[in-house]
Amino acid sequence: MTNFAEAIHYLRESRLLCDWPVLIEIMEMMADKNPSHWKLPFVVCQALGGTQDQALPAMASMAALHTTIIMVDDLLDSDQRFESLGYSNGEVANFAVALQAIGLESISRSGYDQTNQILIMNRLNEMLASTSLGQHWDTHSYSLDESTYWHIAQAKSSPFFGAAFFAGALAGDASLKTAEALYDIGVIYGILVQIHDDIKDSLEVPAAADWKKGNSLPILFASKVNHPQKEQFLILQTKIDDPQIVKEAQKILFSCGAISYCTHQAIHHYEKASAMTKKIDLINQTSIINLLDEINSPIHHLLNTEPNIKSPNNQLQSTG
Repeated sequence: MTNFAEAIHYLRESRLLCDWPVLIEIMEMMADKNPSHWKLPFVVCQALGGTQDQALPAMASMAALHTTIIMVDDLLDSDQRFESLGYSNGEVANFAVALQAIGLESISRSGYDQTNQILIMNRLNEMLASTSLGQHWDTHSYSLDESTYWHIAQAKSSPFFGAAFFAGALAGDASLKTAEALYDIGVIYGILVQIHDDIKDSLEVPAAADWKKGNSLPILFASKVNHPQKEQFLILQTKIDDPQIVKEAQKILFSCGAISYCTHQAIHHYEKASAMTKKIDLINQTSIINLLDEINSPIHHLLNTEPNIKSPNNQLQSTG
């Protein structure tokens, strides 16, 4: 049985979920996509010499909470991912509330040391509150600059990954000091995820929603930093529904240094997280390093395939 199947099996045993077949089907559908974020507690637990059985309650918890966050994000962004399956907005919101409770209950029946259970659940509650606030800021931020971007990213994106690392650490019987250190690495991992998602979304055709919202790091760079093609970029951004216009705007992302800036940020955060990992006494340090290598691998692909990427001479500065 795969990690994902084990996590779903653990969730199915919850008295809060066992009588709700529709919600079980949704979780199984999510698991079929092999979401790598669900595995984070297991990877961290393994780094401490722990086993899959130890990590399973934490993994199941993060699976439920990750789905909760996706559902709320779907509603806020009007992506209609779940509505397209026939569920109303109200039903999706109701599912999200239930999965939040189920995610926390997964820890309360885990068999972990009682102190560790409380520590994990407190951290998960903090994560949910921070993520919700970050989503609110993201939805209501109309005048975005660099400092606002990082402020939102650190509230919306990073806490989930920090909490996943923290839960996996305590599942593997780490000391609180070690768990906190791994939490900090998870936070940086979350920043890397955000940067990579921003790069990927900015290079998609047809244009992703980020082009209209302007809350993507490459798009923010190209629209705020002074460069010869800035005015042209801003004009193209208003016509971004045209696939040919998208391609023209994407060329500017490369030529103006926006993608270079993002790769620079990704490499900086990768090196910081790697250095922090090497300072922690782990039985299997390689598992965390491999995790960081995996998330940063698209950067190496970009550097090897795009001639317009180089170290940026100018960096995005706050303009608020």
